[in-house]
Amino acid sequence: MTTEGSPYQELVDLLRKYDSLPDMSEFEYEYVSAQSEHVDRYTPEARELLEQICSMANHELIDDNGAPKYAAMNQLEYEGFRVSPGETDSFGWLSGLINTRNGWIVFG
Repeated sequence: MTTEGSPYQELVDLLRKYDSLPDMSEFEYEYVSAQSEHVDRYTPEARELLEQICSMANHELIDDNGAPKYAAMNQLEYEGFRVSPGETDSFGWLSGLINTRNGWIVFG
């Protein structure tokens, strides 16, 4: 279990805030990252949240060796945000996806 104020909890809070943004339903099935070519269609608030989420996810969901932190991912799913692999190769995950009400967020 995580503690209030931890970086992991900050990630959860950012995801909840992103999920609560209005008028995002058109992006529900879209894959987006802070570097996406079409991120300019998002509001400034949504773009800022995406940058923060991607940065936090890279630190909280990937270990120092580049492997997925499955315990953190499982806890995030418990919070309502499913995490799954994005691109993979024979060595494992190349990117990850966080499923939100407002689309899939790509990290890694």
